[in-house]
Amino acid sequence: MLRRFVLSVAALAVIALAGNAQAQAKGGAAASDGKAKIGFGVGIETSLAGQPSSVSAVLTGTAPVPVMFYMPIQLTPQFRVEPQIGLFAASSDTGDASAFALGGGFFLTQPLAQNLDVYVGPRLILDFVGGKDKTVNPNASGSAVDVSILAAAGAEYYLSSHFSVGAEGQFGYSSQGSISAIGRPSASLWATNALIFLRAYL
Repeated sequence: MLRRFVLSVAALAVIALAGNAQAQAKGGAAASDGKAKIGFGVGIETSLAGQPSSVSAVLTGTAPVPVMFYMPIQLTPQFRVEPQIGLFAASSDTGDASAFALGGGFFLTQPLAQNLDVYVGPRLILDFVGGKDKTVNPNASGSAVDVSILAAAGAEYYLSSHFSVGAEGQFGYSSQGSISAIGRPSASLWATNALIFLRAYL
């Protein structure tokens, strides 16, 4: 249900931007004087909220890094860049897994209503994945790089000029690298993701 809600919010963002919606009042990210504004945020994958990625999910490439940290930089009232970084590590009787994610997004932003902004744009994410499958061979390990190119759209509601909550939907292509030592195959897939956000602005 939450995932559908987030994707619905993303669809609303696309429609609003396509129609060049006019703001009833300015949003909170872009200063009225047009100067760049910087913030910090955290994004949580809704499908994994409260359910951390398992070792097997990371090793098989079926789960993204569940929590990432973001730095939204509003360069102009209509344009934002947002570097992101994430880290996941887990260990179990069957294996060990780690993932380091690095990427960023480039967004067109548009005020939609009082204290509400919408945005749309691409995200590029590199996942550096490593793991050991103890069920195959205690010494069998390896690493790979996964690449995701995503179309993202979301909405951000400002509780004040310095704090916001939001939701984002993503759809795109992912290329999964192989780790032959533990039987992780290379793969290409299309996927949808949904995230919830908390952001703070300086």
